[in-house]
Amino acid sequence: MATVRWVADRRRGERRSDDHGILTSLGTVLIGLAILTFAWLLVRGAPSSTAPTLVALTGGAQNATPAQLAATSAGTLEDALTKGGGIEFEVVQVSTITARNGGPLVNIPDPADREKSLGEAEHYVLTPLIGRGIATPAGFWSQIIGGPQAGMVEGYRLDEARVSREGLVLDGVLYRNDDEQGWYETDGLPGIGLDPATLDAFTRYLADRPTVEPTEIQAPRPIPEIDPAADPLGAASTPIDATALAASIDGLRGPADEPVRALAAEADATALPGVIAIDLVAATELLAPIELRYDEAGRLIGLTVLARNTQLEVHDLVVETVITLRYPGITPELPRPEPTWAGPSQDPDDAPEVEQ
Repeated sequence: MATVRWVADRRRGERRSDDHGILTSLGTVLIGLAILTFAWLLVRGAPSSTAPTLVALTGGAQNATPAQLAATSAGTLEDALTKGGGIEFEVVQVSTITARNGGPLVNIPDPADREKSLGEAEHYVLTPLIGRGIATPAGFWSQIIGGPQAGMVEGYRLDEARVSREGLVLDGVLYRNDDEQGWYETDGLPGIGLDPATLDAFTRYLADRPTVEPTEIQAPRPIPEIDPAADPLGAASTPIDATALAASIDGLRGPADEPVRALAAEADATALPGVIAIDLVAATELLAPIELRYDEAGRLIGLTVLARNTQLEVHDLVVETVITLRYPGITPELPRPEPTWAGPSQDPDDAPEVEQ
């Protein structure tokens, strides 16, 4: 049985200690008390949702260097995933089949009859996917939900949508639940955006800091309106901005605090191996720098990733993924793998005869 363990293999500086007598020890204690008092005065009066991180103690995310933001966000993520607190996350993913330059256009199937066509266009937007879940030192849970069709956002409610897949890691054991039929043990989790391996790889990416200095971008960036009427073929051929879609979905919580700083950082697919789907890193190509969004305390609360699924031969499958993170004050509880999957029900006509 495959297992998943949180990896906390971080390089930490070794603490040096020299014994210079009682006076040196007393001086160290006094200096420590002075630092703590100064830190307390700095965070006094700050909102309760702002954690006393190094960035918060030194003027907030607006005044921090990219290196300080990377170190702080990596530290808060690692602490949440290995020591306590955990994280809550939401994922909105929009996949668009796109014609290549000089290549054939994309067929737009008629949603009323998939064997018929509405014509051809440069884009065909697949049904968006929504993911949400929690990750704690005890394990991991996520679910995938079918999102609204383009042009049908109004009236869509997340709490009424069908859950198609769920994944769970509990006590080192992997489980999945397909179409709400019940949990069973598995060797592979379903999921989009985030999974245990992706969380670990991305935390290490932040800790090691991007090799290319991140660039400043506007935060929060303007959210474009969804305009399904912009294309004569209809909503299916109109590209959707995943950020705009996320802002319009009834039921998504988003981050606890608004972002105050955003950076664009270079990376490759190894930094986010499951951003399109779990175990798809070999077919994932990042098309743009990752957009990283930070709250006042320097915690990472959101990211946007534009990638390509390289498995298509004639067209491109461009995938935009928007992820938001929350750091709850109380560690969320993982669900139990119940009820269990009972398997297909037996046809009464095939039931064995019972001797009288």
